[in-house]
Amino acid sequence: MSQSTIEKTSKYLCFPGTQVPLACFLIHLQQGYTVTEFLQDFPSVQKEQVDYFLEILIEEMKKPDSVLSE
Repeated sequence: MSQSTIEKTSKYLCFPGTQVPLACFLIHLQQGYTVTEFLQDFPSVQKEQVDYFLEILIEEMKKPDSVLSE
């Protein structure tokens, strides 16, 4: 599995090899679901993909010029 690629399906960025939008994961977290519950709801997404996505977000937030730091 290549974790360096985020696929764009339709108009949404998705977990690679799936049609599950990355935003869907964030919405689940916002609504109080755990990662385990998300993975149960979307079995095509692997835990390693979620971990990698979170790593990307954390690294992006550490950057002083990040869009997320505004």
